[in-house]
Amino acid sequence: MAGTITRTQAATANTPGAGYNIDGVGADRRPYSLDDKGVFNVLSDHADINYLRNSGWWFAQRQAPGTLTTYSNVGGRIICADGWGISNENASTQYRRVDTSGAKETGLQSRFWGEFTKITSTGKIAVCQVIEGQEAMNLRGRTVRFQTWAKAIIGTPISLKIGVMSWSGTVDSVPNGAGLMWSAFGANGVDPTLAASFAWLAPKSGVTPDNATASTNAVVASATTTWQRFGMVCDVPDTCKNLIVVVWSDNQVIATNGFGLAQCSLTDGYEVQDWSPMDSQRELVRVQRYYVKTFDLDTLPNTNVGAATGAVASIIGKAGATALASHIVWRYPTTLVKAATTITQYNPEGAGNAPFRTTGTTPAVQTASATANSTSTGVVITSTGDAAGAVGDRVHVHLTADAEL
Repeated sequence: MAGTITRTQAATANTPGAGYNIDGVGADRRPYSLDDKGVFNVLSDHADINYLRNSGWWFAQRQAPGTLTTYSNVGGRIICADGWGISNENASTQYRRVDTSGAKETGLQSRFWGEFTKITSTGKIAVCQVIEGQEAMNLRGRTVRFQTWAKAIIGTPISLKIGVMSWSGTVDSVPNGAGLMWSAFGANGVDPTLAASFAWLAPKSGVTPDNATASTNAVVASATTTWQRFGMVCDVPDTCKNLIVVVWSDNQVIATNGFGLAQCSLTDGYEVQDWSPMDSQRELVRVQRYYVKTFDLDTLPNTNVGAATGAVASIIGKAGATALASHIVWRYPTTLVKAATTITQYNPEGAGNAPFRTTGTTPAVQTASATANSTSTGVVITSTGDAAGAVGDRVHVHLTADAEL
């Protein structure tokens, strides 16, 4: 007969009678099983889906990943690492991906982690990710756990708040412009003021936060230079269209200080999770649903990098300075979450954003370049030829397509 195991918080139990097991949840929020031999096993729920993409900070396609790159969006979000948005109280914040392959860092399982540093002015930093609606709405009425490992960048401990917001507006239309997520960051120790249709999901009563203290809207964690796991549990309302996980500095951060994040997860249920990523190819496909490019994965999109570096191409079908002389078809490596909201072109052989004729008499820039037939599966780039262009000459262009929510 099928049965249900109900897990409840408990101290280590006495050894059960012969032939019996005791299942429970310890004070560290991990499920355990105690058998009749007195063997105590801590269980890990590896099969639980991690709803966060790029949870191991592998990908930062919009920049050279290991280079400190400056971002600024006051009260909204601007994407740095794939999926992850930065919001800052004032200018500016820098992001880079840190690679531990040469020297493993104590406490970390993952190869990479994300470093966020405040520059220019003293102020708060927030880092967030929007969960796609078709995933977030599967969690309505459920209890979820948001978990991250974190540390301070320099010796001064930094107070972080770790929380989850819901969006009840139009699905997958979470605004990202300045001031559209929160209208004010608040004083030290005061939570940001949310814009319309956003709501904080309070820490769940009766569930002890993971290495943190519950406050009204989130949990408070003290990050030091030692990696530590922090987590909070909340209930998802039935009105939720999208979920947004957020880590922010509870106090203003002085310039050159900041925090690191690693091994993030959002899972269904309240139990502490061991971080269990998918294989790298499936993780890549998850982020490419929102952003793709013709450049190599860790290459900063830029002009004048050469046609041989992956630029897409076609041949000229009409000679001379003729409209629609070339049609370059770019089929994305995976289907995007929606048709790209922004498609950017890069001349591979010079400055500017137009395709370039790379063969024939005196190679030249093409003109009147435009996009056509843009869908979630690909796009066509058309352009007017140059006077010296001949039928059969090749035309190249590099591209990025951004469909981030």
